[in-house]
Formats: sequence, C-alpha cells, structure tokens
Amino acid sequence: LTCYALSKPRATRPAGAKRAAIYLMISDWPSRKVKAEPQIVYGYQAKENGAAALGVGSDKFPFFIRNSGKEGSAWLQQLTDNNRLMDAMHSGVSAVASGTSSRGTKTSDTYSLAGFNDAIAKIHAACSM
Repeated sequence: LTCYALSKPRATRPAGAKRAAIYLMISDWPSRKVKAEPQIVYGYQAKENGAAALGVGSDKFPFFIRNSGKEGSAWLQQLTDNNRLMDAMHSGVSAVASGTSSRGTKTSDTYSLAGFNDAIAKIHAACSM
C-alpha cells in the first residue's frame, strides 16, 4: 500500500521547453515506515548528479536526481531535512522546484501549496500513518 498526493505546477520555466508530465509528489510507504517522502518529477531526462532543489519561502532544500527511462526524478538529499521541509510546506504559499536537464537546460517549476495540509492529512489517514 502506498498513499500519495501530487500537484502539477502552476508555472514552468523555460516556458516553451518540451517536457512530459511534471509534478511534485508526497508519498507514505507504511511497509517501509516512510512518511511524507517528497519527490520531484521533471518531465525530462535530468542531468545525473545535477543540481536539484525545492525552495519554500527563504528555505532551499537540496535534492539528488535519478533517471528512470526518459524521465528524471529527485529526492531529498538529507532525510534529516524532511521534517523541516514538511513544516515549511505546511505554512508556505508556494514551492519552487529547480533542476537541470541532460542538455543543461535549467528549469524552475512553481507549485501552489494551497490545500497541501488537507492533502497530507488525507494520505496519512488513508495509510494509517
């Protein structure tokens, strides 16, 4: 059983870049005892070991990139930052995911955090976490 909430960005840069599905996802994995794991999906083949981050307000959280097929995803570099990131997202207005494509294009995707608290509460309840 996995429970997750995902959001599509309200703004993407560069504007004309060809990309597949782009989203920010928070997952609960009860069998692995993992609660509120953030993942960024860029919609392109990412630059391995390229810079990736999620910014919320004045805080910036570093992520690491892994490619699966033609799509790059990123996960939080320091698991100890997870509680601080979730707190920032709970009280934040928006989150900005940055990444770099395999061609070197830097991207920036802005997500609204409206409804974040309700969505997280629902996935925790659905997964009993």
